[in-house]
Amino acid sequence: MTRESADRVLRDAEGTLGKLRGGRTVWLERKGRERAVLLSARSFRRILEDLDDYLDAVAAEKAVAAARKRGERPIPIEEVKRRLGL
Repeated sequence: MTRESADRVLRDAEGTLGKLRGGRTVWLERKGRERAVLLSARSFRRILEDLDDYLDAVAAEKAVAAARKRGERPIPIEEVKRRLGL
């Protein structure tokens, strides 16, 4: 993680892009306060994938809890595969 003045980043865009290519995250500050965060496209994609995985897990937990509340029994994945011939 690198902290940079927003004004410096604007003056040295190429240097900032080099830091991002190197995998570093750049926190932009102005007047001593954090204003924005720059990160590589790869890092951003990884965050989105992790968030998507997390949201899928939360949705699955809610679905199982709702099914149990209705008195239903979740079907194990092995049984689903067998039924579908997979």
